[in-house]
Amino acid sequence: MAWNRKLWADRSRDFISKTLLRQEEFQQSLLKRAWVEEKVRDFTVSPLFQEACAAENTQLADRLASIRPRVLLYGSSIAGTAFEHADADFAVVFPISSPLNSIGAAPVEISDTAENLASIPVGAMGFVGGMATFPRQAQPTVLTSLYDHVMKQSKDKVGTAPRMQRIFRARIPILQYVPSLGELQERNSKLGADSSDLPQAMTAVHSTDSATSKKEHYDISLSVDGSRNSLLIRQYMKLYPALRVACLVLKQWGRQQKILNARRGWISPYALTMYKIHYALEAKVIAAPIPPDSIDEVLAQISQQMCSTTEDASGSRALYGVDDMDTTLPMDFDHAAAFEGVSDIIKGFCEYYGGVNDQFDFDANVVDIRTERRVLSKEDWFSKEETTGLSDAEKWHRVGYGVLMIRDPFEKHSLGRSVEFFRSESIREEMRLAAKGSIQLETLLPL
Repeated sequence: MAWNRKLWADRSRDFISKTLLRQEEFQQSLLKRAWVEEKVRDFTVSPLFQEACAAENTQLADRLASIRPRVLLYGSSIAGTAFEHADADFAVVFPISSPLNSIGAAPVEISDTAENLASIPVGAMGFVGGMATFPRQAQPTVLTSLYDHVMKQSKDKVGTAPRMQRIFRARIPILQYVPSLGELQERNSKLGADSSDLPQAMTAVHSTDSATSKKEHYDISLSVDGSRNSLLIRQYMKLYPALRVACLVLKQWGRQQKILNARRGWISPYALTMYKIHYALEAKVIAAPIPPDSIDEVLAQISQQMCSTTEDASGSRALYGVDDMDTTLPMDFDHAAAFEGVSDIIKGFCEYYGGVNDQFDFDANVVDIRTERRVLSKEDWFSKEETTGLSDAEKWHRVGYGVLMIRDPFEKHSLGRSVEFFRSESIREEMRLAAKGSIQLETLLPL
């Protein structure tokens, strides 16, 4: 593989200009976000906290009753790493002004292996960036209640219920929402859209082609951390345009090598981005790391806007006036340095992870982009408090196979926990081959 900087720059610019997610498509996702938010607006979490409601703490009960859900778009479209036709992932979040433990809810720890919670201890709720959060073990309980609410509301309003699938075994429990014809008509009416394409939309819903069917499939989670991750990556992409170009090119490479599919035991595009940022930190491509805690200030701003703003009926205006959630991350195609430096970053990435000098030892090292308490070796990870004292089942939930160790910036688990030995070897081999020059520019970035 020839590392011709100008050729790489020209090919990258041409490829990304044709495939990058555009604001027009992103705007459609924002309109869908507003529509989903209307579906969940009247949902209340109070019935899920039976013990708290029976404890005669009227202040706590009133606070629980006042919590109302809002909806955030998150994922690659927010992070700035999305190509056209990207998935639209939605998080149902619960903005609150202060932690519930400030009014009599003592903190409660729930085991990593706990399941089927009939009632959620109020003290198990967290507080991040001005939002109430539910531990992963309690999320299926909340989502099931949300499922019942949306099904009833849809039947009462348009006479037909959506198809909703509960996918709770995934790392992030989700509801997969497929609107009915009646709901599509209602949505288009509210958003001022043309309903002449509804037969095509319903064909898309039931299409066996994944790219087509995903247009009308909504994945709904309770993932505040998904929004935090997306905003953190966005900050890196905004500050380092050359890194963003390299991330997009390497995402295309990962797709072609078929190593990006977390649900089938490979790594996710998000995990690959962690590899890229980790390399950039170690190689000093990035001048200074971004503290993950700083992202909570952005979320707090969003939460404050949510608590003081009522979404208009059309949902057509911007989301709470927060630029990072309202627009795609602009790409300056005239910024020569962003494209001229892409070959250097990709070459460095390949040599760092796949070179003969063992700069990164997959058997011993950890990917970690945090600014505090970074863990750079597996030995350190297993000896630190976050795995000490856990049962085997709880440790499995944190690190899984323990082959590819990729520390999530906000949560305590490894993003590579579902990758077993043979798939990890396949991923490593692709990186070795790339370091030896196997990437064909004409195939990777076709004109």
